[in-house]
Amino acid sequence: YLKLSKNVGNEVQLKNLTSLLSDLFVDALIKLDDDIKEYLNNSGISTIFIDHYDLISNIDDVTRMVYNLKLTEEEMIFNYGEILIGLCCFLYYTTNEIIAYLNLHNTSNAYDDHLAKYSKLLDSHKDKWIHSFIVLKKQNDIIPLVNKYDDFQSLSALLESKREIIQNLYNTQEISDIEFANLSADIEIEFDEYFDQYEYTFAKSLFLHYIHCNKIDILLTCFEKHSDLLDKFLSSDIKYYDFAWIQDIKLQRFDSVSNDMSLYLSERLNNPIKAKKIQTSIAKLATLCGTQDDELRCTRLK
Repeated sequence: YLKLSKNVGNEVQLKNLTSLLSDLFVDALIKLDDDIKEYLNNSGISTIFIDHYDLISNIDDVTRMVYNLKLTEEEMIFNYGEILIGLCCFLYYTTNEIIAYLNLHNTSNAYDDHLAKYSKLLDSHKDKWIHSFIVLKKQNDIIPLVNKYDDFQSLSALLESKREIIQNLYNTQEISDIEFANLSADIEIEFDEYFDQYEYTFAKSLFLHYIHCNKIDILLTCFEKHSDLLDKFLSSDIKYYDFAWIQDIKLQRFDSVSNDMSLYLSERLNNPIKAKKIQTSIAKLATLCGTQDDELRCTRLK
């Protein structure tokens, strides 16, 4: 029935179907699952879907049909907000629960195919499910589940979206300077709690998120309190020196710029000539600002 329902052309029918599914899965599954695990040896209701991958896949298809409706943000929130949140929550929760269960019980490799299917579904569609919470400004609704599964990639996206909302409100003058300062302090505290609890594990995922979203300016300017973790991350791969030299310049580590930029240029042979010229000039300037050893300075400049 669900497979046939994907072809529904009537938006009213789609809304009725998805509303029913959302209510069913959230109220009858997610809210009761942890209690039921106590009586089923940690096997929750979600494990009944292990042999029904097509059902989960069809629910994901219907969810995307809702997400792709040509509606304004206000119309989406008003008409489908709770539905979309419910379905995405179900998909995120169920796939994670099934994968955790299979990893624990797949001792004879009997479930290899199932594990591969559900892992692929989670890896390829998780960002869309999480993005629904961001679009609908319901980040706090999914963060407890994200924490449960140590999903630092999704956590990074959710936290940054909260910070970005505050910044956008201030840029559009929808909040005052005082409100901006208070809200910024609150989100900074939230970031700091995760830095303190998970340290580099969280920091690495967060910093990678900024790189993937091309938010290098945020990466290099918003985490001065955690510069030790940032340094560890930036030094983990020479490819990051495409922008990591800014951190060294900011902290007046000119010798590091001279050394590491030279190493970076030797590794990145395919960089555009214009970029290489700029980077070489940076390395030379850093050399002049760095060591006081004239002989070493001349060697580096050469």
